[in-house]
Amino acid sequence: MSEEKTEIDMVKAVFSNDKGRELLDYWDEIVNMKPSFHPGNTAEQTAFNEGVRSFYLAIVTMLEDTHG
Repeated sequence: MSEEKTEIDMVKAVFSNDKGRELLDYWDEIVNMKPSFHPGNTAEQTAFNEGVRSFYLAIVTMLEDTHG
């Protein structure tokens, strides 16, 4: 009988190797550490940027929750 994989299991499998951690570090620099608002942005562009940040943070939170 095969085990059912959860979303957290799949995320952990993707980001638990060197390339996955490298990608997370890259996303941290370009998504998480930069402001969502830039002069000239529309409200929609700023909201989109915040959505991307939220997705990144959800992945990081899943990984942190599985390490404890």
